[in-house]
Amino acid sequence: MKHSYTEEKLIQLIYGECDIFERLEIEDSLQNDLCLRENYDELYKTYHKLPKVKFAPKASTINNILMYGKGTLEAMC
Repeated sequence: MKHSYTEEKLIQLIYGECDIFERLEIEDSLQNDLCLRENYDELYKTYHKLPKVKFAPKASTINNILMYGKGTLEAMC
């Protein structure tokens, strides 16, 4: 059965957000469909051009969350 995969599905594959069966189906289609492969390759190149950004909360934010979990966070005015 021939599937028609959207760019969203290809992006999910790139980010590892597909389940194993979906991944195997898409990879099989990539081997047999030249247009799909070209689209995937273009998306993959673009993905690697994106900056790798990591975000981290301030220490005070983490501390407030932990205190809230313990029930010791005072109401802030």
